[in-house]
Amino acid sequence: TITRASDASYRMSPSLQQSSDLAATADVLTFSYLSKDSHDSNDKRFSCNTIDGTRDWLDKINAALVPKGIHVFSRRNIDASEVFHAEQHCTVRIYDYVLPVRAVLPAGVDTWDNLDKNQKVEIQQSMKRAMKLLTSPMPADRGGYLWRKSKDQNDVREHHRWHNFCTGRLPPNDAAAGRTLDKFHVVFEEPKRDFVRTTKDGKQFILLRLQGDGFVVDQVRRMVGTMICLMHEYLPESYIPFVFDSMNIIGTPIAPKGLAYLKQARFGFHTHHRSLFVNMTTCSSLSLDQDIDADIDVDNESISYDPIREVVPSS
Repeated sequence: TITRASDASYRMSPSLQQSSDLAATADVLTFSYLSKDSHDSNDKRFSCNTIDGTRDWLDKINAALVPKGIHVFSRRNIDASEVFHAEQHCTVRIYDYVLPVRAVLPAGVDTWDNLDKNQKVEIQQSMKRAMKLLTSPMPADRGGYLWRKSKDQNDVREHHRWHNFCTGRLPPNDAAAGRTLDKFHVVFEEPKRDFVRTTKDGKQFILLRLQGDGFVVDQVRRMVGTMICLMHEYLPESYIPFVFDSMNIIGTPIAPKGLAYLKQARFGFHTHHRSLFVNMTTCSSLSLDQDIDADIDVDNESISYDPIREVVPSS
């Protein structure tokens, strides 16, 4: 049996499955198999009891996966008495979106460098405001993925309903529509904490990061599209409470595909599972330019806004 943190085969709705063109740089898989001798934990087909053995196994598996663009960074053997399910035990999923800087620039401006200091600050503040509107309210005690407490009204609120951010039909009352988005922010480039990054061939982009318990189909793209429309005032801020209302079915803007990827899967609520990933090799050292250098041009597919499909009370 193979399970994957980014999959939705065992969860409550196929709407949590991401589109096939969405990449991943840090997915987690589990592979359960039955050995000839179920009591033998040293099955030679899969055992890696030494560092050299693990490296040899990784070299062989990666050589076979190269044509498919897949790379395995590390592996762990789990005792048969342990239960670890990559999909069901994953508590946090983090996605990145590579946003071409031209998507947020004013009309007539080609590059970020052509803006003055005040314009740059205004764009950053506008983006921060739009991200905050789309992020689930944080409770005073900063606890729980199922409920959020409003600091302003001091009441308990359910997490956002993301039915309008899902490609395909997702009823507002479906359990998959109730997700929590904990963080939506810009990842600044260190050590100078630059807001805008530049690839080797001079293309400028902003790295966006979204963190939540789960995402419906194309939610990341539709959130980025909505953020940009709010920044340019194509949509009013009053659109946000309307789009999250379970009584409303309405279209949402969608950003270009091919620019989002799964950055990380976490298992924070399961201490014994989290310990499996201590000191594990990851792809964090890879240069971002290697992966997106040729794919951040937004000209071929602009951000589109779907017209209102219907605005009626949901059943």
